[in-house]
Amino acid sequence: MRTKYLLIFFILILLSLSGCTAGESPETGGTLVVGQSTDVEILDPHRHKDLYAVRVSDQLFDKLVMLNHQGEFKPSLATSWTVHDDGMRWRFQLRNDVVFHDGEPMTADDVVFSLNRVLDPEFESPHKGDLGFVREVRAEETHQVSIELEEPNGALLSALLNVHVVPEHAADRLNEQPVGSGPFVFEERQADERIVLKAFNDYWAGAPMFSELVFRPIPETSTRLVELETGRIHIADGIPGEEMERLTDLDGVEVASTVGSNYSVLAFNNERSPFDDPRVRRAVGKAIDAQRLVELVYPGTAVAAEGPIPPTSWAYDDSFEGLGFDLGAARRLMDEADVDQDLSVELMISEDERMERGGVLLKSMLEEIGMDIDLTALEWGTFMERMLGRDYDMLRVAWSTDPDPDALLYGLHHSGSEMLNFTRYQNPQADELLDRGRRQADVSARAESYREFQEIVLEDVPMVYLLHENQVVGHRKGVNGFRPHLTGAFYFKTGFGVNTWLRQ
Repeated sequence: MRTKYLLIFFILILLSLSGCTAGESPETGGTLVVGQSTDVEILDPHRHKDLYAVRVSDQLFDKLVMLNHQGEFKPSLATSWTVHDDGMRWRFQLRNDVVFHDGEPMTADDVVFSLNRVLDPEFESPHKGDLGFVREVRAEETHQVSIELEEPNGALLSALLNVHVVPEHAADRLNEQPVGSGPFVFEERQADERIVLKAFNDYWAGAPMFSELVFRPIPETSTRLVELETGRIHIADGIPGEEMERLTDLDGVEVASTVGSNYSVLAFNNERSPFDDPRVRRAVGKAIDAQRLVELVYPGTAVAAEGPIPPTSWAYDDSFEGLGFDLGAARRLMDEADVDQDLSVELMISEDERMERGGVLLKSMLEEIGMDIDLTALEWGTFMERMLGRDYDMLRVAWSTDPDPDALLYGLHHSGSEMLNFTRYQNPQADELLDRGRRQADVSARAESYREFQEIVLEDVPMVYLLHENQVVGHRKGVNGFRPHLTGAFYFKTGFGVNTWLRQ
């Protein structure tokens, strides 16, 4: 049965292919409107903490390297890179034709500044932990940067995917008036209404095909779908599985799906009673029927998770088995932990229709082991504030990033990850395995480290790994050359062949 679901998960459902139909020529101009489920509050790319902000940052700023739709590293601001001194030093050759939106040329000094800004402990970037193995960054020439590591590391390129390059001379206003070198220029932001970007005609990979890009926050899924069906938006994220067939039958709409690099979890505050007891956390894990959750809330768009590593990752092991659903064992663990039967526990979720439907289902499952669940749905900004402030009992959230296990695991699980380790999970053995996985260059050795790590977290259960979700996007048929990315990112113009255009 498990093989069946894995095969379903790997099928690209109605994948939108880039390019044009036979005899059709690309058109220029027009405004592309994206409807996504959450507003973007942080425009500074070194401070944002969620996928919705990343989607906007990727239009305004570039990175040294990028990940294409096949999960391969491709040059971006760096044209090439070489490894020296047995993996201790990496040298990146930069493009010499890149200018920022204000006309100033990009140099190695801007790259050095950007990396050091993220590394600065006083700046408190959530991405600092991604670069924790970097010893020094320096400019060797005007367009050449050297990164020296504390020790050889197999995760550097993956870590660089989380660092956008910003201009040193404009860094103090990035959150109000961001200036980057990306394919689009910031125009305006109206909170809870829209973010407007304009095409950057001097983009190093060529100007985008359409003139304007608008991001609109539309929290309600039903409203987002109506806006898509009526043509008021061109792209809508978070398409429910039960709506895919209906949308596909509409004349003006297409649905595209690709396997996602993510995992969705039920996380515990490991320092708050009763979840400071691993027996209680384990009981919750065994009380949850993840396959039922997938079938009822994510039909055709997700697969039940065995652990945190999704099938998109080279470290995925299809023989690995998770906690498993066992209601009898869950009840015995609760009895063993002697949990107060009058205890009420808050389950915090974000305001999202699928999260709310899933929350109701999880609530009913946990009531089977005697838990009184108070289901609380919060606006995304409030949810994030409470999550990162560790002000919760249990919460439901998804983590989406690139397929490297370091990116998938380190931030949420390492005790040294000060901001993103919101469960306050601490296990020295788990830390050592995550550190070892970074240090190793050999892929098979890294995979073994991450398998051992998964075995530990399945014992400790700092969070319950529920499912891996497909990236499902609906778009108008006039949107050409766009397809969903495994990380959930939106790319409309890149140096590796993406060039979206609108049929007028």
